[in-house]
Amino acid sequence: MTFDEWDHKLPNGFHDAEISNLEIDYARMTMTLHMRLLGLIPGEYIAAVVAVSGLQFCSIGAPSPEYPRQEKTAITVGGDPAKSDHLPELDALAPTFPKDVACYRFFVHDWNNFIYIASADVDVTLLGEVQNAVN
Repeated sequence: MTFDEWDHKLPNGFHDAEISNLEIDYARMTMTLHMRLLGLIPGEYIAAVVAVSGLQFCSIGAPSPEYPRQEKTAITVGGDPAKSDHLPELDALAPTFPKDVACYRFFVHDWNNFIYIASADVDVTLLGEVQNAVN
């Protein structure tokens, strides 16, 4: 499955999700995201591990200097499919990817910038740990 397919399958997709940890293994072309996904009840989150395979690239934009820097345990994100009008390099890169690769982006609310991920497959494992929102 792709990020976009998971976004439609999960109860709230990646809307107001939180990323606490991101690990990239370029040698294996994998990435692991430790996330909290918004549950069905407002303010309730479910811990999840997102395993990415067939990783082509991950590009993390720098935080906006206009946004206050705060110590946090996670960044709040929302996602949607990335298009070439979002990332101009995508038109040149896409033909170099295997045909099953899709590009997705997470808007990082805390930074006013994006994380772009191009990958062949995404698997989401819900850990079943319900957690309340942390302000």
